[in-house]
Amino acid sequence: MIRSQAVGMLQAGSSQKFVSLKLGVNIRTVQRWWRLFKNDLTLENKGGRGRKSSISKVAKIVITKSIGKNDSLTVYRYLTKEKGVKSYKRQRQPVITEKNMAARLKFCKERVNWTANDWKNILFTDESPFELNHPPNRKNDCVWARNALDVEPVQMVKFPKKIQVWGMMSHRALSELHFIPVGQTVSAEYYVSEILGKTLMSTMNRKRERGTVVERKMLKICPVRYFNKMALQLTRQT
Repeated sequence: MIRSQAVGMLQAGSSQKFVSLKLGVNIRTVQRWWRLFKNDLTLENKGGRGRKSSISKVAKIVITKSIGKNDSLTVYRYLTKEKGVKSYKRQRQPVITEKNMAARLKFCKERVNWTANDWKNILFTDESPFELNHPPNRKNDCVWARNALDVEPVQMVKFPKKIQVWGMMSHRALSELHFIPVGQTVSAEYYVSEILGKTLMSTMNRKRERGTVVERKMLKICPVRYFNKMALQLTRQT
């Protein structure tokens, strides 16, 4: 139960903010659970609360009568065969604000007349966290076996470690991955000195024309002064 898990984490010394982020629960809800626990009150919802059933009484009777019979899939068959519908998972869609739309439109208008050669001078960078000992997808990660005991378990830890990785790509090559040390905040100063100053510039200054994509040089025509200017702007923001 998520409420008991939250209380257990708080008892172990975790902060309410950490529990809120870890369990995906509003921090006010975590505070309320903790207050109930400290006052020796139940964490269970009171009777009558919660989402009301959207199934009519007649539908409940029909579904109940199908239990234990060969027609236990009557509802499913009716919906799929007679009505031609199927079950779908709701897709996630990011919220785009007016500010986001204006910024994207401005970006497109400024580059609407760019040619392929113009885009060849652009470097695309991104960073992403990767979780070590990531739990398997219980729906898709399946093993065929005659008995559940024949399936080798997956070793898990309660709080798996994460690493932050930065990378860059362009028309002709890829940079080596930059692994950000655990606990390191990617400030403007760190980004300029460690990522732009070392990983990016070492990639830009390659001399080899042969080798793998992380060994040969980048574009023959690429304005290095642009990155020096960008580094200066980031430094001024700190």
